Amino acid sequence: MTAAALHTVMTDAEYEVAREKLRATYGDSRAEAGARFEQALATLFHRSGWTQEKLAEKEGKDRRYTGRLLCFGRFLNFGPMGPNPELALTERKFRDYWDQTTGDERGRFREVLRLIKSSIPGRKLNVASKIIEHFADGKWHSLDAIAEKIDAPRKDIEHTFALMIGKPRNYKAKCEKKPVGKSFSYRLFKQHRAIAASELLEKLAPIVKGLEEQGRRNMVTVSLTAVAVFAGQLRKLLDEWTE
Repeated sequence: MTAAALHTVMTDAEYEVAREKLRATYGDSRAEAGARFEQALATLFHRSGWTQEKLAEKEGKDRRYTGRLLCFGRFLNFGPMGPNPELALTERKFRDYWDQTTGDERGRFREVLRLIKSSIPGRKLNVASKIIEHFADGKWHSLDAIAEKIDAPRKDIEHTFALMIGKPRNYKAKCEKKPVGKSFSYRLFKQHRAIAASELLEKLAPIVKGLEEQGRRNMVTVSLTAVAVFAGQLRKLLDEWTE
């Protein structure tokens, strides 16, 4: 069934009005408005009811370009998504998902939707919360052990760890990574609250200075009592910051 049979076909004048509105809103390229422009253009291509050949002639593009945008437009019209700039879904990103699917178009659209939903931030946050719940104990854990425990794909776990290492404040946990053989192990520490650098400097500097001073003394003049006092002060601060 052709696009013309599914939709009312726009006249040339109607298309030009819609296209000019799109230009005024988004500009004329992805560089100007990113995903919003491409989603809007793909939607217009789909609504036009035109063939990819006619669109190619009108837009001055090749048939492959208009064919890809038409497919993207049909996808945006397929599900409950609609044009969605928050997902930053460009045609190129859609095609990456599309290439992972097989079958008829509607089936492939459903699979693309599933892939998109599995990659949105909420899923990564869910994976992160499970990782923190079970493994934020300050000990090293292998990727295989983590994947088995939380029942999540290794790819999702690795991507989540990359996010956690890059932006620990978003997850309230500090993550460390080290290579082990051909894989990696990870260590996490919960961050219940942040301590200001000024507070650390103010309270730790005198202790560090005192220990350095004792370290410069010889075995006869070093004061073990002073070292014990500094150790006690440090322990008190650690208890204060971790309570």
